[in-house]
Amino acid sequence: MRLKVPITGKVLEYDPVAGQIDGIGVVGDPDDPVKPVDIHLGNVSWRLVAIDLENDLAEIEVSPGENINVLKDGGDPQKPEDWSSRAATPVEKQSFLDNAKSAVESYTKDELYTMSKSKRLVKSANALEKYKMKPPNVGVREQSF
Repeated sequence: MRLKVPITGKVLEYDPVAGQIDGIGVVGDPDDPVKPVDIHLGNVSWRLVAIDLENDLAEIEVSPGENINVLKDGGDPQKPEDWSSRAATPVEKQSFLDNAKSAVESYTKDELYTMSKSKRLVKSANALEKYKMKPPNVGVREQSF
C-alpha cells in the first residue's frame, strides 16, 4: 500500500538526472536530512518511493509486519521473557496496513507536523525551480533494494 506523508528537513538541491533514476533526486542537508515526519505507523515497514517537493510530501510503500509479539498469560509487559513472537495472520497483516493508513489519513498535514513535533520542510528556491522543470516522466518509479 502507498501512503503520502509530510516531509521534514532541509533541501539543498534538486538533481533532475538523479530524479530520473530514483524518482527522488533530492539532495538534503547532512545535518538536517529530508525524511518523512516521525509518526507511529504500527507494525509495518516502509520504503521511500518518491518525493513531491511542491507539496512537501513523500510517497512511501508500506508493508505489513510478518510477526506479532504476544504477552504470555499473566506475563509482565516489562519483562522480555514474558513475550513471545508468532506469525501474523492475513487478517492481522491487513489490520496493520489499515492502522497505518488511518494514522496518516485521519489527520491534516498541519496536524501531522504538530503531532510529530517536526518542523516544516525547508527548501531553496533554486531546488524548487529545478523540481518544477523536471520532465513529466520523473516521479514514482518502482525500485527494489
